[in-house]
Amino acid sequence: MPLPTLNDDLLQSFREEYALVNDQLAILDPLCASLNISAAKRILNNTILILAEFTCYGLFVGGIVLMFMARHLYPLSLIDTIYQSNEITYKLGAPNINSFVIAGYGILLLSSLLFLITGRMASVIR
Repeated sequence: MPLPTLNDDLLQSFREEYALVNDQLAILDPLCASLNISAAKRILNNTILILAEFTCYGLFVGGIVLMFMARHLYPLSLIDTIYQSNEITYKLGAPNINSFVIAGYGILLLSSLLFLITGRMASVIR
């Protein structure tokens, strides 16, 4: 009976490890395939993503319209009233009133842009 050599032992060990790695790959391959899909797509179905996309686009357009219609809607019409009132302008100062008006419109613009970006992200996920 010949004695096993080191080369034979190493080849046998390599074959066993190769078989073990192939078995592990066979187990983990379906998991890898499911992880290639984005988390949002796995959790949410396509209908919800489309609905979220159109809702965000609608809120973007609504925010832009709100900027143009601000003088006619109650909470935002107070900004126009403050801007046109000489008494309040004298008490607070014209630069402060201008900064307040610009900040109000800036907040509306930024929120509208955030809805646009969110809508684009929803379309990319879909």
